[in-house]
Amino acid sequence: MWKFWICDSITGVKLREVFPEDGTWKTLMNGVGSGNHTFSMADEVERLVANGMPRSAATEEVRTVWPELLDPDGWKPALVVCWGDVPVYAGLLQRQVGAGATNKVTVNHVEVRALMDERLMHPVGDPTRGNFVLFGVNARTAAAQIIRKALGPYLNGWDFRPRWDVRLTPYTPEPGTFEMPVKAFEVQNGEQLLTLIQDDEGGPDIHFRPRWRESDQGLEWEDRRGSPRLSAGTHEFVIGAEENGASDVSFITDAKNQATGAHVVGKGTEEDMRRGWGTEQLPLGTGWLLDKVLSLKHISDPLTLDSHGRAFVKAHKHATRQFSMSVRADGSPSGGLLGPTAAQIMPGTVMRVLPSNSLILRDEWLDGYVIGVSGDMGMDLKLDFQEV
Repeated sequence: MWKFWICDSITGVKLREVFPEDGTWKTLMNGVGSGNHTFSMADEVERLVANGMPRSAATEEVRTVWPELLDPDGWKPALVVCWGDVPVYAGLLQRQVGAGATNKVTVNHVEVRALMDERLMHPVGDPTRGNFVLFGVNARTAAAQIIRKALGPYLNGWDFRPRWDVRLTPYTPEPGTFEMPVKAFEVQNGEQLLTLIQDDEGGPDIHFRPRWRESDQGLEWEDRRGSPRLSAGTHEFVIGAEENGASDVSFITDAKNQATGAHVVGKGTEEDMRRGWGTEQLPLGTGWLLDKVLSLKHISDPLTLDSHGRAFVKAHKHATRQFSMSVRADGSPSGGLLGPTAAQIMPGTVMRVLPSNSLILRDEWLDGYVIGVSGDMGMDLKLDFQEV
């Protein structure tokens, strides 16, 4: 069953189990998921009264506790969505909307990766800390190092370090040939640098997964980094079968961002501008040539620009074909066979899906790579996956 907690995202402490009356959430790979949930203050009063608290005391507690509990100031509170005791989504509260006539409060929240867009590689007033070179490691480790530069632990000796460091799981460095200089004067934030690593040739897929820390049962995040893809198990579904919990398969084929070539614009101006290229590799397509311009003005090395150009064309060589389908959060289809639950399906999961009785999908297995998982207050999970 679904459970919901409000946690202090800085300390990880569980503040209160909560019971929203409505809401949705979505967790994403290589991006920032988000959601919103609505709470009824009248229901909270009745819940306390049902547990034996006098109505006057219950009313006063709701008036006193809940405004602070759902206060988005500083993005400090996090709403954690769990299947049973397993977190599947955590969002930092960013916005609160209250309706006095109905005594309801709605909060909007975003995944912790959103903090990457709010952090440079150095604290305010000390740009020298923002000059360094990533080298001698693979892309997975480079991503981990950028994440920890942006989210900590990083600012040893600074008074505001507790407000910088996100509770992240440890990682083990891995050797490799990845190299990337970072200069403070280029004023790149953590998200920009992480995206560069993620989108480079062989760059890792990245997903932030909330979990309870074993030592104190507080909230922490695992920055999952693929090689280059994430790994999270394989599950099979036969659409329309009697004992199967999947339904509502749909797809979108989108060629808008398809590219056969890339002009990569680097550092400099006019004749001194650095340039890189990316071209279509065999087998060649049969459609129109489609060239894109990729601006990476902080990069001066032509080989690095070429690498990004090749990676861009490789990633956009074909039209994207994205599928969506619904599965049961409890893993129990109507026929009774036990399938994966919401705790087992996450970005990086491989879904093998066999459509049946469809005029637009062939009766053959689709191998899909889950890129997003979303849910609401009901028992259906929506999975977005790309064909692999």
